[in-house]
Amino acid sequence: MKKKTIYIILIILVVVVAGGIYVYDTFQAMGLQAVYVDETTAAAPEEATNLPAVENGVSDWLNWRGPDFSGKSSMTGLKTDWSDGLKKLWEVDYLCSGKESLTWAAPVIKGNHLIIPGRSASHDQLFCLDASSGELYWKTEIASEPGDAWGTGARATPTIVDSLVYSFGRSGILACWMLEDGKMVWKKDVMAEGGK
Repeated sequence: MKKKTIYIILIILVVVVAGGIYVYDTFQAMGLQAVYVDETTAAAPEEATNLPAVENGVSDWLNWRGPDFSGKSSMTGLKTDWSDGLKKLWEVDYLCSGKESLTWAAPVIKGNHLIIPGRSASHDQLFCLDASSGELYWKTEIASEPGDAWGTGARATPTIVDSLVYSFGRSGILACWMLEDGKMVWKKDVMAEGGK
């Protein structure tokens, strides 16, 4: 092989490796950047009030991939021997209604509040369950037309900040809800704001 060909191959290899490292670092940085806002700036200014807080805990999983976006928990003292299997504590069967409500989003938890997105034929839904018993604390929904691509279910994992839950639905509605009771704080139609 000629020296010139070897140099070209080496340069291409270096560019590919450097590009891969850059893409990896960029992806990691995007996944690890947490944006924290307090509950008064999170609400629409005209609707901001002193909102009740739910205490943060080490087991809280407030957003996609957990507290530091790593997919890892900092909890200690967890059971490591599962040879006896798992004991089912509870189950619910009303969150989804067949393939049309399949969700791609992850649940989030704060304290004993487990938030799970769902969907009916005509609405994006958000369920808040008692994590210990499965009891329904509240359910809320926003009218939304189903799309065709990849099914009709929710894709955006809700996020909990202090005592607020943020959801982003299939039709482009960004909404803020009270964690304690599911009351809507505000909503914005991203499509109406120029989104695509």
